[in-house]
Amino acid sequence: MISEDDDDFLTEFESEYESDEERTMQTDEEFDWYCHYCGEPNVVWVDLTVPGKQDFVEDCSVCCRPNRIILTSDYDGNYFLDVRQLDE
Repeated sequence: MISEDDDDFLTEFESEYESDEERTMQTDEEFDWYCHYCGEPNVVWVDLTVPGKQDFVEDCSVCCRPNRIILTSDYDGNYFLDVRQLDE
């Protein structure tokens, strides 16, 4: 049988934890980038669960030329996207 004291304990216990939304780690993100050749805006989806630097090639959705995309992060969780020509 649960007493009123148990209810108070449960309420205190539950309030110590954040909601499920606040505890959920973001695992992916869409980043805007501009083609290094034609200058048109593009969007790329990135998997944030991959540790360290990510270096990949993404074709421009307008001119279809390949762009080298390098994603890095700092210790504060900030992400930096560097877009280059493929032959650089």
